[in-house]
Amino acid sequence: MLWRRRPNVRRLARRGKSRRLVSALTYSDFVTDRLGRVYDLGASTRRDAALALGSAPDTDDVDVGSALIESLRDPSAEVRRAAAKTLGARRETRAARALADAGLSSRDPRYEHARSAAVEALFHLSGPEAARALVGTVVERGADPKRARDILSRIVADGRADTAQSAASTAVLALLHGDDGAAERAAEVLVWLGPAGVEPLLGVVESGNGARLASIRALGRLRDLRSTETLVAFLSHDEPDVRRATAIALGEIADPRVTRPLLAATSDSDYGVRKAALEAVQALGVAASLPDFESPAGASGLD
Repeated sequence: MLWRRRPNVRRLARRGKSRRLVSALTYSDFVTDRLGRVYDLGASTRRDAALALGSAPDTDDVDVGSALIESLRDPSAEVRRAAAKTLGARRETRAARALADAGLSSRDPRYEHARSAAVEALFHLSGPEAARALVGTVVERGADPKRARDILSRIVADGRADTAQSAASTAVLALLHGDDGAAERAAEVLVWLGPAGVEPLLGVVESGNGARLASIRALGRLRDLRSTETLVAFLSHDEPDVRRATAIALGEIADPRVTRPLLAATSDSDYGVRKAALEAVQALGVAASLPDFESPAGASGLD
């Protein structure tokens, strides 16, 4: 819509004019100074319109949520911040992915307020939708690991019981079907989930999928004893890379029950496997010299 004059956002909000407020999200007022620099004086109007839409109802011809999601791409950081805040207040779950993208965008400090508003909106949404959106963004294009991990931890802590499961399921899909980069990032997300990531990673390891190496490495970082029985069988895998990754992971897990198979692996035909197995045994320290640890039930080569 072309405006002949600046929209009166306060009046439009008072009268419940949803369609006019949505139109105001596109209002611009460009001016040029004497040096030829162009400024948009309409940003404050778009910001106020975004905030005013917090209580505006959808109508047959107006989709407020979609308009606000579009405003997350506004050139003005203050407009993006207002749009994110309103989307969170309206609990627009369909905005979850756009909010995750905005919250994990460029680290430029000029836009930190807009990013923070997007993250806060995600916290308002909480639940599985927010978790899936955040993991999807991390897996597809990467993000600052510390920031992403902190956000996901809070979403999981504040969400329902199925929130961690939704995050894990999204990561597993990327492990199974993504390229190498996406698989590595997905495995890292499962590490962030802590104990909730163990069973999904074990499932990928046992599936024979190409993401097996990334999953084995992730299990090592998790250091969970539940992984021992599954991993120890891969010390005899056909591929040296798998045997080496397994030896490293078992060394990180530090389960003394795997001393004997690790010692056997120090005679592997592949130098990298021998070295990794020896370092794993050394990492066990005194525990490796104790004779009577019970082996994981059913684990090959541990009797």
